[in-house]
Formats: sequence, structure tokens, C-alpha cells
Amino acid sequence: MSHRGGRLGLIIVLAYVAVALAAPVLAPYPPGAVNLVGRLAPPAIGTGNLLGTDQLGRDILSRLIYGTRTILTLAPISVLASVTLGTVLGLIGGYWFYFKLGMDSVSLPFIEEWQIGFWLVPLFVLVMVALFSSGVIDGLDGLSGGIMAIIFAAYTGIAYFQSQIDLAAFCAVVTGGILAFLWFNIPPARFYMSETGILGLTTTLTVVAFLTDSVFTLPIIALPLLITSLSVIIQLLSKKIRGRKVFLVAPLHHHFEAIGWPAYKVVMRYWVIGIICGLIGMILTLISKF
Repeated sequence: MSHRGGRLGLIIVLAYVAVALAAPVLAPYPPGAVNLVGRLAPPAIGTGNLLGTDQLGRDILSRLIYGTRTILTLAPISVLASVTLGTVLGLIGGYWFYFKLGMDSVSLPFIEEWQIGFWLVPLFVLVMVALFSSGVIDGLDGLSGGIMAIIFAAYTGIAYFQSQIDLAAFCAVVTGGILAFLWFNIPPARFYMSETGILGLTTTLTVVAFLTDSVFTLPIIALPLLITSLSVIIQLLSKKIRGRKVFLVAPLHHHFEAIGWPAYKVVMRYWVIGIICGLIGMILTLISKF
């Protein structure tokens, strides 16, 4: 991701925030109108992340923590800085949903809404950081792009059948963008997603999951992300507690490579599992609403 991409992402976010603040004053919404600015401001922040704002924020945060890193460098930073940034973004998103959008409950599949009040904010932070950790899936050509395209395609369907046409269009655009990237990321890759892209996508995914009220079916829809992240956690805990590894290599996709699967087989089987999980999660989300 180029420095220009980082600046462009920052400009988009700042412009959208300015519009969000100015629109109610310059053109108040009539009673009953859909506040598109209010509903789409969080996804717009995620879109800015896709264009490099995430890397800019992480570099600024790293500078504040360590005092030595140059602004706009593309070098990776520590896990602490990434988790800290995820927490900060989660707090901002949780604040927006709770105080601005008035969201204080979440839906459990086939169960009535669960009123959690202010606990929505820490839940948002938890989901944000958990998805941040799943960025380790970006390890093989075509893997992360294919999985993320499947997940956002599933959320396109969910939003559409919930009559959230604006959000469905947004998810469709993100899906199309990922597919365009994937065209050049299929082996041998010419473009790479890296942390800038994967963290931007997971940030956006968190927002979309809350907008569609499907937080508790997200682990099914995004199961490949979940198992990849869990494989790293299990490996680290096992080495620390038992003194030996569970997997030959972590994350899980590298374990499959280590036992002899070629990379293309790992990627395509992940895609198959991702499609199945996306369809099951989408169906569960939609039928639980009726």
C-alpha cells in the first residue's frame, strides 16, 4: 500500500466525518427519513481503512508508544500496538452504535432480542479485537482475498433480505473490490493484501455485523477466520503450558502445507469451507428473524 493510499484513505474519512456533522444542520432529515449518513458513517471509516488509513493510524500509534517510528512507514508493528489500535477503534465504533444509533440489544438465533445496554460497547470492542487477530489468515496467495470476498458476499445477501439496500450495496461494492484484487492475488501473486488491507476489512466486517444484527452468527459466517485465529492461540498456549506444539506450524493453513498439501489445495479447500459456512450463517441469520 503506497503512502498516497494512506493519505487518500484519511481524506475520505475526514470528508465523510465533515458531511456527517454538517448534514443535520444544513439539511435536517424529515420525520421518518432514513439517516443514511448516520448509518453509513461507520462503514465509511472501514472503507478508509481499506485505502490505507489503518496503516497510518497504526504508525501514529507506534510513534506515540515507542517514540521512534517514522510516520507513514509500512513496516509492521508489535502485537501490543495492533491490539491497542483495535481497542481504540472498537471503543469509537461502540460509542457510535450505542449513543448515536441507539443500539442497546443484540439478537441471538431463534431467541428474542437480548437487552445488554451499555455492554454493547465492550462487546463491540471484543468483536473488533477478535477479528483483528484473524488477520493471520493472510499467509497464502489468494487465501485472505477469497475468504473475505465470500464473507462480504454473504453479508450482501443478509442486508438485502433485511431490506437494508444501502448496506447491501456497500457490501456488494466491497465484495467486488476484493474480487478485483483477487484477480491479481491468485498465484503467482502480483498484489498483496498485507496488514493494511486485512485489518481494514476486519474493521469493516465488525461494523457490518452489528448493522445487520448478526454478531452471534458471525462466527459461523467467518468460521475460517475463527479457526485460523484459534489455531495460533492454541499453539501458543500449548507451547507455554505443555511445552510442545499441537500443530506442526501455526496458523492452521501452514500446518496443512507442512503435512504435504500444496498451497493451491489449501486455498481452494478454504474457499469451499468458506462458501459452506457463509451460506449456513446467512440462512441462520435470516430464518431466525421470522
